[in-house]
Amino acid sequence: MNPGSGRRRGRAAEAAILGAARKLDREVVLRRLDRRRSVGDQARQALSEGHAVIVAAGGDGTICGIAAALAGSDTPMGVLPLGTFNYFARSLGIPADLEAAVALLQDGVPRRIPVGRVNGRVFLNNASIGAYPAILAMRERVYDRWGRSRAAAYWSVLRALLGGRHAMMLDLDLDGERRQLRSPLVFVMLNAFQLEQLSLDGQEIIENGRFAVFIAPEKGRWGMIRSAIALATGRLSRSRDFELLGARDLTIATPAARNRVARDGERARLEGPFHFTLEQGALEVLVPGRHPGLAPASHDA
Repeated sequence: MNPGSGRRRGRAAEAAILGAARKLDREVVLRRLDRRRSVGDQARQALSEGHAVIVAAGGDGTICGIAAALAGSDTPMGVLPLGTFNYFARSLGIPADLEAAVALLQDGVPRRIPVGRVNGRVFLNNASIGAYPAILAMRERVYDRWGRSRAAAYWSVLRALLGGRHAMMLDLDLDGERRQLRSPLVFVMLNAFQLEQLSLDGQEIIENGRFAVFIAPEKGRWGMIRSAIALATGRLSRSRDFELLGARDLTIATPAARNRVARDGERARLEGPFHFTLEQGALEVLVPGRHPGLAPASHDA
């Protein structure tokens, strides 16, 4: 459990989880994540101890960190959504209500889902280079001052873009097709539900087993701000605000040796070039048995 995730934090969330867990026919061990150690290290330790299910209680960043340790294993992951947006949990029909989400740890069915990787590092919803990592840094500062909320998240976007973002020269290889262009932002999407919520195209690309790759045109600070407002109001235009491509295997090279890369809300500086790969069926997650379009899948799916 990440005690700092979302609006319902710390002792209140812990009490709610443990209260609901008493109704299960399983023993539940709850551990608070230690900020002095990486989420992945702590998840790998739990995995080595042989628990039947490893549960990620937190926001999308916490869930991604735990999923990275479980990807490729036969141990299923449970999810208790405690974040602000909870795109991953919502995409799988996992309820926001904590008691119902805890009950799913016993009643859910295993479903194998794909994960994305950039230079080997896992992501579940999206990964990006360019302006968005700077936006995330601003968002954390806004959260620290005003608390976590969707309004604060949108405000942080405008604050970051007012500082100006320079376009990068990019060399792209999309499934063997090479392109060169300038852009301040590339977004690689894996979660079709998130696109639906943002009123964006590309859902069919993801459903057909590819990344939806969004490339922002070079349009200056105010153009980026207009695009951000259009995104927040559901009026983003494919012809005006972005180019949409699809790829199963994507490599992006920039002039800089290292760039900040965002993965499901978490930031890290990585060495380029940036290689994005898609691994089908790499992660097993407990989901509702009757969620539309999510029939149970076998281990060899």
